[in-house]
Amino acid sequence: MRETQDDSLVQGTSSRVAEYLATNSGLSLEEFCEGLRARQNLPPFQYDSEDDDPYAWADLPHIRINVSRPARPETLQDWMPNTPSGSTFQIILLVAEDALCERPPDWTKTVVLPKFITAIEEMTGCPVTHYSTSSR
Repeated sequence: MRETQDDSLVQGTSSRVAEYLATNSGLSLEEFCEGLRARQNLPPFQYDSEDDDPYAWADLPHIRINVSRPARPETLQDWMPNTPSGSTFQIILLVAEDALCERPPDWTKTVVLPKFITAIEEMTGCPVTHYSTSSR
């Protein structure tokens, strides 16, 4: 998934860690985002598309949630070849570096990821794969 136009919006910093999740679900992008918003008490998602591939994002302090459900599932593998085959959704959690300085070193892995993985699995009834981490 392409990151939203201004990924520096996460607490005004472009330095961040990105955690990549994928799942398979028949939900629409709007249904998925609304379900996640309700389960995680998130602000409303913003919606856009690029090349006919819809995506959405919501911002929390220190975290941006990007969700993509491209028209063709193989598009996810085009964007990131290690995306699990058959995935229909890609979720990217962008965590600002300043959040990591204020928390234990394993905060993203032990708190943030399990929280979102559990919510998505409960909502979709499908397993979620955490398949990549990157930082810049």
